[in-house]
Amino acid sequence: GNEVVLASQLGGRVCVWCRLDPLLVDKGVSIAENVEATTVDDMRYIQPHAEFTIDASTGTTLAIRPPSMGNYYSKKDTDILVAMGCANGAVILCKTGVLAARPGGENAGSSGAIVGDSSSSSGESVNILSKSTPGEIVATIGGG
Repeated sequence: GNEVVLASQLGGRVCVWCRLDPLLVDKGVSIAENVEATTVDDMRYIQPHAEFTIDASTGTTLAIRPPSMGNYYSKKDTDILVAMGCANGAVILCKTGVLAARPGGENAGSSGAIVGDSSSSSGESVNILSKSTPGEIVATIGGG
């Protein structure tokens, strides 16, 4: 299937990369928001599709969460979410800026969403970024 990879650094910086299923690539499907790749000392570096910093986060814990986690806050949001730990024990839930298909949602099926979309056709360009701002905080849970 399609892949979404997140990485965090100390200080709360988060980077998001997306990669299409090789079967979709073989069909000619591509990501509309393609990113630059550079080579340094025989190492290939790929720029992230989205990156942001959450100042309150320690950058030591991170978990990818489905859009359904945000159902309490909005039934229309379709962003993949990230949960990040903070030094005071709180967990911040924020948007990644990357779309995910939601069953029964208006973007279900061939939606252009990176996750849950297996019906893209040959030559189609998949838009993976949402209209929301990466790092937009949805909720803060707990804390001291």
